[in-house]
Amino acid sequence: MSTETGTGSAGTYSETELSITPDNCGVSAFVMTYEIAGANLIVSYPCIEACREKYVVVE
Repeated sequence: MSTETGTGSAGTYSETELSITPDNCGVSAFVMTYEIAGANLIVSYPCIEACREKYVVVE
């Protein structure tokens, strides 16, 4: 994962645990959780403060 645009990344996700685990992140045990609310995907990052991103399906 990177803050640079155009930088690709890979990982795995679990639909049962609602989690995303990136490969080669540089931080051990870095796991994000996600939820799907209607047409929204909300990703939560393991931060001291609440760190979330919301992706919306636009038709």
